[in-house]
Amino acid sequence: MNELTHGPLLWYLNRSTGLVLLVLLTLSTVLGVLSLGGRPGRGVPRFVTQSLHRNLALLSVALLGVHVTTAVVDTY
Repeated sequence: MNELTHGPLLWYLNRSTGLVLLVLLTLSTVLGVLSLGGRPGRGVPRFVTQSLHRNLALLSVALLGVHVTTAVVDTY
């Protein structure tokens, strides 16, 4: 475990989860706005957009936990 906290692995994991998290939160926000827009999507039912929005938001929260944990544990 000592090599894990002192090596660059957690540093790279922290940075990569941060970038992926930024993309996921952006997509979740866009889908949330689109699902609340007045008109339905083209060929995509509204419940599909809302369900995808909800699942992306849940995945983002889980990834945020990984990102915070790697930021706290990392000593590199």
